[in-house]
Amino acid sequence: MGRENRQPGDSIGAIGSPGLGHASFLFSGQQKDLCGSRPQPGCSLGKYLLGAGGGTAWIWPLAPSLQPTKVEFYEGRVFGNLTLFDNTVTAVAMDPDSKFVAIGTSEHDIWLYQLNTGRTIASLSAHNSSPVELAFSADGTGLVSIDHDGNMQLWDLSTQIPTTGSHNHSGPINGLVLRQDGNINAWSENTVWTLDARTAVLKHITYIPDGNVLTTSPAGDLTAVYIPYQVSLFEAETGQYIQTLPKEAQDVFLEHYWEGDLLRQFYGALFSPDGKRLFTFGAGGIWSYEMPAGNLVSIPKYGHSTKKAAISSDGKLLVAAIHEFAQPPRLMDSDHLGYGKYLESYEFNSARYVPQYAFSPNNQQVDIVVLSGWEQPSALIIFDANSLDVERKASFEDTELLSLAFNQDGRLVVAGHANGKISFIETETMETLLIIEAHIGPVTSLVFSRDGRYLISAGQDGVVNIWGIR
Repeated sequence: MGRENRQPGDSIGAIGSPGLGHASFLFSGQQKDLCGSRPQPGCSLGKYLLGAGGGTAWIWPLAPSLQPTKVEFYEGRVFGNLTLFDNTVTAVAMDPDSKFVAIGTSEHDIWLYQLNTGRTIASLSAHNSSPVELAFSADGTGLVSIDHDGNMQLWDLSTQIPTTGSHNHSGPINGLVLRQDGNINAWSENTVWTLDARTAVLKHITYIPDGNVLTTSPAGDLTAVYIPYQVSLFEAETGQYIQTLPKEAQDVFLEHYWEGDLLRQFYGALFSPDGKRLFTFGAGGIWSYEMPAGNLVSIPKYGHSTKKAAISSDGKLLVAAIHEFAQPPRLMDSDHLGYGKYLESYEFNSARYVPQYAFSPNNQQVDIVVLSGWEQPSALIIFDANSLDVERKASFEDTELLSLAFNQDGRLVVAGHANGKISFIETETMETLLIIEAHIGPVTSLVFSRDGRYLISAGQDGVVNIWGIR
């Protein structure tokens, strides 16, 4: 039962046998401590064990012979050996007296559920992304919730309205765009920030509560957002909906050993440097749209799946894999997607996947990171964009490179690691000149300022750093 059909007072309890797969668990509490979506001291002596997985929340009584309560919000659909959910239960918590359960969902709502009657008593809505942490106050009259973007709300449960909100971001940063006006756009799941590229001063915040943000335009006026199963455009400054673009992501066949690695969705999008084209990519391949009208220009030809892409600075070339798991990436004319020559290297034969591409500023080189197979080192490979020959390569042991950027003259490439480090690599010799500790956790995005004097990095730790380059 989705958000559009559920009302306070609906019965949502049912008895069933648990079969969760991936799940998170916590214990309810008898002592007057906070009991939330992470186990807390004092909660482990409670009466119930709670779990959330897929479209269901579970409540297990910790007593012999008593059956669990199954609170089913969303029904999954079978896809091969998988059960897929368009929306999921994301957090669960019980009050200290074990009378009420709070359940967060990927539709950004929090539902209050009365345990003894099996009915919902309230719906709380204030978040712009999925609640991932829930905890009741010691007296049970309040609730604290934290969403995927790191925003926190304190709720008065007697009035069912938030009393305090904190918008200090702590969620992952999913992408960066250097705008034409010199500012930076950074985004997470449902939030876009505008920052000064030199001082990191926050200039503007836009909340887009629907879907997942994929990218923003170079002019800073448009935001592309994935809302199953299409991409929609929003005004970047106001978050106001503009339109939904034609065509949906497709169901594609995958061999059983790739199941779960590709789902029916859009994984990313990018604008051409002049902002006149938008390219979206996901299950089915790559789509191209004329901006700002949103007219469909081209659809996938022989497309299978594309998770990432990069475009040259003149907007003429695009590098991407049309069959993400079966073929190496291609260098394509951006006006003729689906056609182009393969970038061949033996590392692709054992590659787990290719996480990132980058063009040199003069568009003469294509830089690719390959995460190789079992017990093989990751590789950073530079191809000549004209001959498509491998020019240089370097191996990286015991680390994964997840993000790339060339500096303005193309003599330096920086690579972001899964362990939070950034490597500075001279492209002529492939020598690593410097490695810095930049983030706690994966470095998700890198971009140089237009004058090349600053490097901007973003990480899964929710931090945007600006580094001076000398």
